[in-house]
Amino acid sequence: MGWKARRLTRFSGKAAAVTDGRQAGPFLELADFKRAFSRFREDQITDNAAALTYYSLLSLFPALLFCAALLGTFGQQGLIDHATSYLRDAGAPQDTVDAVKGALSSAQDQRGKAVVALIIGLVISLNGASGAFGAAGRALNVIFRVEEGRGFVRRKATDLAWTLCVMVLALITMVLIFLGGGLAADVLGKIGLGDTGATIWLYVRWPAALAVTMTIYAIVYYAAPNVEVRHFRWISAGAVVGVVLWILASALFFVYVSNFSSYSATYGAFAGAVILIVWLWVTNLALLFGAELNAVIDLRRSPHLSETYDGPVLPAKEPAEA
Repeated sequence: MGWKARRLTRFSGKAAAVTDGRQAGPFLELADFKRAFSRFREDQITDNAAALTYYSLLSLFPALLFCAALLGTFGQQGLIDHATSYLRDAGAPQDTVDAVKGALSSAQDQRGKAVVALIIGLVISLNGASGAFGAAGRALNVIFRVEEGRGFVRRKATDLAWTLCVMVLALITMVLIFLGGGLAADVLGKIGLGDTGATIWLYVRWPAALAVTMTIYAIVYYAAPNVEVRHFRWISAGAVVGVVLWILASALFFVYVSNFSSYSATYGAFAGAVILIVWLWVTNLALLFGAELNAVIDLRRSPHLSETYDGPVLPAKEPAEA
């Protein structure tokens, strides 16, 4: 089936049949994991995860600049103290904790300049993070067996718009994680909830943070690749498995780093940077494996999907004939 015909199926009965086909069969089978892992190796996703890690690293520090300016502009001293305490409790080196606390306190003391830094940080971080979103799209195109056919302007505009959504959700996740304990009691006390609300918040914030993380996965799976059949699904097997794998892999990695590895002895002052890079790579592996699992499940549950799923939303331009 040609790409023009595939484009027409979006408005035809066959498109509806493909959508209905998603309801056929179990939500998840054990064989799906085996096939997803096979495709994972076939698509060389470890290499794609490494490329995505590179762009993620480039976008990380501008995003941290934006977050620091945001906390300095709108945050209270209690939030800054709680954020640094969280880093200390999580095992961050004291030099790192002191540097973060100093940067946040300095930004808070100079709110006027912090507003300027906030605007500059937003522009820089949005552009940098959009590079990571574009890299995710290229990796997902490999997973979904499509070529990139969207023009530069359209692709960049899409990346910027969805990157902004992801950044907002990431900030919400940070607030959910950092806003705890006595600080939550102070904030909730202003609206009449007080200690009772703070107690409830301590139990609610972690499931809420998990739900927001699931939303980030869903947005990346929905908006990043150039695929034709892509219905937004907040909860998908790939997203659930990806998030669970990310949590487990992160926990095991940090246990290994804390107890068994010799990163500090091997890399010295660069140990923190190396650990961050490896953790980002593990994070991206979990994200991309979840996408592979979604692709496998969709192909199994949709009888007609093989005719349209491998077709791009916009086809890659063919070279002009001589």
